[in-house]
Amino acid sequence: MADHITTVYVGNLTCKADETAMRSVFETCGQVLQVSLAGKQDHRAIFAFVRFADASSARTALAMDGLQVGEFPIKVSLAKNNLNDPMAAARLG
Repeated sequence: MADHITTVYVGNLTCKADETAMRSVFETCGQVLQVSLAGKQDHRAIFAFVRFADASSARTALAMDGLQVGEFPIKVSLAKNNLNDPMAAARLG
């Protein structure tokens, strides 16, 4: 597991999900710095990226995988890169 990753991918969210709801769910894992929702609101499900203050919180959030949030069980995994991380490109290159 990458020790520097502070962002998780959250899939299978209901299209009714919003930033406030995502913060509420994931703040139980640690300090949430950013929530970015993506996907088309007219689709059945959308996805999000949740960035935490530290990698430990992101790893704790992995336990949320399969949790029923709204209409669907969510999918949670570590993101490949951190949100707003200028060093991500350097690590990839």
